[in-house]
Amino acid sequence: MTVKELIAELATYNGDAKVSVGEWASALGIKGVTSPKEVILKRLGLPNLTDSILEEAARIRSGERNADYGDAVESFEIIARVANAITGLELTPAQCCKVMLAVKLTRERYNHKRDNLVDMCGYADILNLIEEQPINDKKR
Repeated sequence: MTVKELIAELATYNGDAKVSVGEWASALGIKGVTSPKEVILKRLGLPNLTDSILEEAARIRSGERNADYGDAVESFEIIARVANAITGLELTPAQCCKVMLAVKLTRERYNHKRDNLVDMCGYADILNLIEEQPINDKKR
């Protein structure tokens, strides 16, 4: 998408119609945005660099990823069961989450990308949720 096309699109959604940001984003199939700036950045395929990596990870985890994939703790419980079936091991959801952190650390070691750091923040948050579960709820 060119900037000229984006300006024309913005005029369509932000002109006389008085369409909300949510309606505009929804019409474009964009999830997890709350401002026109975020819609524009998504449409151009650019990250929101004004957010810290912690803010970006929190926004992604609570918004678009959660909407797309469901509860993260439940997902890691399923990931552990699948990994156990494949490997014959007894990996816990917490261990699987640590493996994902290792993947991101390894990628970051090879080549710095903001996405690696954002994902590590997200995985660290998920790991904390898993570890902080009440004892009787844990499957770790």
